[in-house]
Order: sequence, then structure tokens, then C-alpha cells
Amino acid sequence: MPKETIPGAAMPIDIVIQWGAAEEHVQVASIHREPLPELPANAAGWYATFCDRRSINRMIFVLRRARDHAFGKDE
Repeated sequence: MPKETIPGAAMPIDIVIQWGAAEEHVQVASIHREPLPELPANAAGWYATFCDRRSINRMIFVLRRARDHAFGKDE
């Protein structure tokens, strides 16, 4: 299953994206690189599993809209 990690810049939390055609899903998860004082010691992060193209397209649309609003549109 292919996997890519996007390191977090503002906090010690990375985003991991895994996918595979055989598994027929895409999984997005947060991984804590080190404990955060504001979180319980057993906080492992979160994950979401997308099992259809429509759901993952919606997430991509919302992320692009958030990016453009926060940083401006690409030229």
C-alpha cells in the first residue's frame, strides 16, 4: 500500500496518506511525532477512510478552497 507523509510545520503532527487499488480506499491520518502537553498521553491522533471517489473529491475541493482563502489562488 503506497504511503506519503506530509510533515506538519506549526505542530509536531504529520499527516499520513495511504492508498491502494486492491484495498479500494484512501486513508488520511494524523500522527503525533511527540507528546503534546494539551492532549492526554494516550491521544493517538485521528484518521478517516474514504471508500468512494465522491467523498475524496469533496475533501480535495474543501482543501483547495481553504488553501486559496488562506494563501491566495495559484497563478
